[in-house]
Amino acid sequence: MHNLLLADDHSMTDGIQRPPATAQPPDTAALLDAVAPRMYAEGVILLSGSWTRLVAPYSALPGEEWTEVTAGEWTTRLIPGDVWIRWVRGTGKERRAVWTAEYDRMEPSVRNAPLLGPDALSTARNLNAWTRATGWPWAGRPGMAGNSYLVNTWSTGEAPRWNGRLPASTWGPCEVPYKPGQWSRPCPAGHVPRGYDLNRAYLSALMNLEVAAECLEFRAGRHDFDAKRGGLWCVESCPWPASEPLPDPAGYGDVMPDGTRWLTTQTLVLLRQLEEAGRYGGFSVRSSYTAPARRLFRPFASLLRDIIAKGETPLPHAAKRVYQVTHGAWERPGLIHRPDWYRATVAMARVNLWRRMDQAFRTDKMIPLSIDTDCVTYPVPEGVGWAEGAPSAFTLDPEGVKLGAFKPYEKKPETETS
Repeated sequence: MHNLLLADDHSMTDGIQRPPATAQPPDTAALLDAVAPRMYAEGVILLSGSWTRLVAPYSALPGEEWTEVTAGEWTTRLIPGDVWIRWVRGTGKERRAVWTAEYDRMEPSVRNAPLLGPDALSTARNLNAWTRATGWPWAGRPGMAGNSYLVNTWSTGEAPRWNGRLPASTWGPCEVPYKPGQWSRPCPAGHVPRGYDLNRAYLSALMNLEVAAECLEFRAGRHDFDAKRGGLWCVESCPWPASEPLPDPAGYGDVMPDGTRWLTTQTLVLLRQLEEAGRYGGFSVRSSYTAPARRLFRPFASLLRDIIAKGETPLPHAAKRVYQVTHGAWERPGLIHRPDWYRATVAMARVNLWRRMDQAFRTDKMIPLSIDTDCVTYPVPEGVGWAEGAPSAFTLDPEGVKLGAFKPYEKKPETETS
């Protein structure tokens, strides 16, 4: 069993509707003890009606910080107000994990609750549909669901190791996507701006991303750059030439007081290629946190791509939210704490877009007007449509389905990512 709904007037087990349970256990620990033996390695209990009282004392804790709480032999670490709580008992082969979720406190949100239905029963059906599609239960908000899937589906040989709390205090400012105002130029007379939004930029980035799978190793002092090692590199870098018509391929993150920058392997691979082509002055490494790189996320990204392509509502939207936010959770302590992976994903998406802009310039001599994350705006002659005015090097897909293609730009909310 992966998914269990317990409500006052009905219950449901893995999509099969059943009569309501005849009695409630006295507390959360008793509920978890009773259900856990029937579940696989991890499962979800969706509670509605009077059943929510079993977890209400925990989810209503005051304050704003993470809190360690217990229920019998079960422990959890939650932020007050959490609707989703992940309970863990035991270690090693005896370890069990069960999520509890309060349907009655879930708020309609296409962002954080994409599987929420109009009632508990339909929500349980949606949760079960996700399990059928992925083989693993939906857990919490989209970022939690993505990371829970990754942690629990990596095989023993694939599973990476990480350092726990990485020494982020020793790193400099993070690489960032292109943001409005960092780089722009006026629109020429007789032209209008047209926006081209790269489809599913972060899903494409995850598909081909190579990152350090093991604990990062620190190396001080000058040493060579190795493209086969994923991680973070402290470099002295030449400025991007003013003669180049495109924005800085390394982005516009802050520079350290001593003039160095912390850049990812993904960014430095592009800079090295540009240096070899005579378009860039080069960089030199001063120190690094790296380890051998592997492609860890292709099966995960391929699964989400296939779910989106099938179009079985509401799963495609849920899959989109998962790929949009999973990498953001790596920056903070949680199921996966790998700030280097977060930076690598951001850098990969930015590098992919830069390569497309460079191809458009070399093919059509088209220079962008501005860039916003994964959207690039070009000047198009007045009276010329979006498709007709696009760079010939761009593959167009107005429906926004094909990876690596461009759709018309629609301004997103400030908190939305791609």
